[in-house]
Order: sequence, then C-alpha cells, then structure tokens
Amino acid sequence: MDFITKKINQKFDSIDIIEKHHKSKLDKPSGTALRTQQLIEKESTIHSIRSSGFLAEQSIVFANLGEVLTIESSVSDRTCYMPCILLACEKAIEIKELYYGIENLISFK
Repeated sequence: MDFITKKINQKFDSIDIIEKHHKSKLDKPSGTALRTQQLIEKESTIHSIRSSGFLAEQSIVFANLGEVLTIESSVSDRTCYMPCILLACEKAIEIKELYYGIENLISFK
C-alpha cells in the first residue's frame, strides 16, 4: 500500500485515508494512517472509525474529477501478520541498523 501511494499520489487532486479498527484500539488516528499521510506529498484527510466488527482496515481514496481509485487493506485475523514477523526476525540477524516498516526488508522491483 505504501509503495503504490508513493508512486501515484501526485496524479490525483484529492486523497482521503479511511481507517477502521476495533473498539479497543487506543490511538486515533492509527499510526499506520499517520505514516501513510506522511507519504502523501499534498494535503490529505484521515477519517477514523472505532467500532465492533472491525479488526484493522485501511483504505486510501484517490480522486480526480470523474474518477476514484481506492486501495484497501483488510485484516480479519491477526495471524496474517506472522509471515512479516518471521521475516523481520530472520533479517534482524543480518541488518546493522534500525528499520521502520516491513517494506524496508522486502525488495520491490
């Protein structure tokens, strides 16, 4: 999601971030939404929802006159985080500096 946001954000007039989480989540907006907003090189708005029925969801809505592109990530079970946690543990042995975000450990071409 971050990779795509960095690549296309300048092509759209309006960008909104919609993040939805479970009622128990303490931060509002989420750290992920704030980080996404930092990647966007223009003004954007974060809309935060805390409600039953959500674990973690984030949508980025890119809009121009006559078109809307939405990129969405939806998590319904925390086990989906395990592959990235395992990758981070494996890479921790090799790396010599602090990284923020799993995308720094994954190669995109």
